[in-house]
Amino acid sequence: STIDIAVVPQTPNLITLDSVGMFKVWDVRTYKVVQSFSVNNKRCTPCGFVYMGCNESVVSTFAEGLFKWDNVVSKNPMVAEDSPVVAVMVLAVHDSEPDTVLTVS
Repeated sequence: STIDIAVVPQTPNLITLDSVGMFKVWDVRTYKVVQSFSVNNKRCTPCGFVYMGCNESVVSTFAEGLFKWDNVVSKNPMVAEDSPVVAVMVLAVHDSEPDTVLTVS
């Protein structure tokens, strides 16, 4: 399940972090994952993250320490709309169902 989410300013991208430590960069124009990355150590327990737009980095807190990834946002010019995302809300529908992500652009 999703434990944290961030809007990438001035883009149509969202970054999510799930409970197993997998990050996904989503393009809300296509509703598809355009990139994913994780900590190599599968024993790490994710707590949350922050997106730093100045160098397109993600800094994440895990129970085991801090981790950083640089240049995490992919560019995908082959889509229909270029509206940046301005707001995000995640709805937990039910424990057995995936979360629903609503965006405003």
